[in-house]
Amino acid sequence: MPRKTINELDNELVIPGLHGILGMLNSILGRREIMAQKWWIKHCLENHPACQPRVSSRDSSCFLPTRLVDVRSYPKIRLVLKEELPEDSAKHWKYTALSYCWGNSMPEEGKTTQKTLDARRKSIHIAQLPPTLRDAIKLTHNLGVPFVWIDSLCILQLSKDDKDDNTDWNYEPSTMSQVYSRAYVTIAAAVGNHCGVSFLRTSYTDDDIVAQRNSLTLLEGYYDKYAWLISFNRSPLLTRGWTLQERELSPRILHFTRMYVIWECHEYVCFYLRPLRPWSTPRVQLGDLGNSTYLWRFRCFDRSSRANRSRERNWYFETWRRMVEDYSTRRLTLATDKLPAIAGLADAVQEVVKSDYLAGLWRDDLIAGMLWFKLPSRSCRGSVVHDFYYAPSWSWAWTDFPIRFVVRNDNYAEVLEVRTTSVGAKRRLKFVRLRTKAFDISCNEPYVQIYLDDGRTNNDVSGAMTVCILQTSLGRFGFGLILEPVESRLLCYKRVGMVANLRCELYENLEYQEITII
Repeated sequence: MPRKTINELDNELVIPGLHGILGMLNSILGRREIMAQKWWIKHCLENHPACQPRVSSRDSSCFLPTRLVDVRSYPKIRLVLKEELPEDSAKHWKYTALSYCWGNSMPEEGKTTQKTLDARRKSIHIAQLPPTLRDAIKLTHNLGVPFVWIDSLCILQLSKDDKDDNTDWNYEPSTMSQVYSRAYVTIAAAVGNHCGVSFLRTSYTDDDIVAQRNSLTLLEGYYDKYAWLISFNRSPLLTRGWTLQERELSPRILHFTRMYVIWECHEYVCFYLRPLRPWSTPRVQLGDLGNSTYLWRFRCFDRSSRANRSRERNWYFETWRRMVEDYSTRRLTLATDKLPAIAGLADAVQEVVKSDYLAGLWRDDLIAGMLWFKLPSRSCRGSVVHDFYYAPSWSWAWTDFPIRFVVRNDNYAEVLEVRTTSVGAKRRLKFVRLRTKAFDISCNEPYVQIYLDDGRTNNDVSGAMTVCILQTSLGRFGFGLILEPVESRLLCYKRVGMVANLRCELYENLEYQEITII
């Protein structure tokens, strides 16, 4: 055997020692991060009235999800039913909730099905779970919280052999407003766009910081001040449909981005660059973000976002429309999730506005809610193409593209009736009957702006079209819907677009009539 040199012997001694020191350092920094996160949670619970649960007629102060992942014996974990927990102590049980991106699909190991439910009530093999789920379970344990709610594990999913019927999904979406609003803290895994990415492991380098800084053409000092905001706004969670209500409903959130951990509650935002350094972490009050509203996305129930509102009910209608605009830009794997993925948020808003919820709109805001148009953007995903009935033509929920609302001063139409009729075993058809003015106009009418739902505008159409007036601006210009007659039904139409800037001379001398839009 050849004799080793002194340098080779030194390397054998130094490298293991260096690895041990780095491991110890990472362990210390990891404990510091958990301590900081625990302090944020404790401080919020003890000092923030706006972050306390909103008790409503539907909620119970003792709410627990149907199923939870029990981490009390970590790394041994299992699925537990709420019935297994003593009811008289339910209010003392704490759980975290995970907000994350599935990706194109969830591995079978990451899903609970009817067939695997009994086995998972005994044990779940944590090593077989996707990294995002494993990290959420580990973090929950480190925070000292006994349970974690993860949708793919706690809601029964369809397996490859199952028929297309899942009674669990007929019920569980209706509990989302409670699942997230009652969570001790929500864990937002904002590192990757699929569940195969670890969010606890810091993966960026100093070169990444330099590259990100150089990619931004900003004023000197701007990046250093707002780098954490830029990191937050690049979160893949902001592009996913389900995560809108998950963020809106959660009183406390730990966002794990690639470079930062960001704390968000209804009163404060805090952050630190990962891993946590020995110096103290900054704390930013939501009110201090007033000049950064174009960067920071305030939530509906944040104290600062509601501080100066007037006529609270109308403010919530306006806020709902703003959230729908955001929601319409996000992606869903299944088109049928369009309304379920926002149902929990609708429940929370309904507790305030006390209005009937109609396919994504509100009965007392229906006139304004029907005035939406497709954004003329290259990034739009296509037009209305469904091979099944899902929502009425006047609802944004029927679309698969980004929209914007156009709300004007005065309602010109009156809602007479909104009727629901059962169609088959599952589908429900909603139509609205209005008292308004419907008439034909030329597509070349001066000043008129045309927004068809298939993406066509003024330059793409010719001839005449039928329109109805919903609102007016300053009493001079009308805004309404472009209609297409339904065959064999008198004065019955479906919406095919929106029209703006109709001169009052076109309709002011016409008679009101009653029309139906399906």
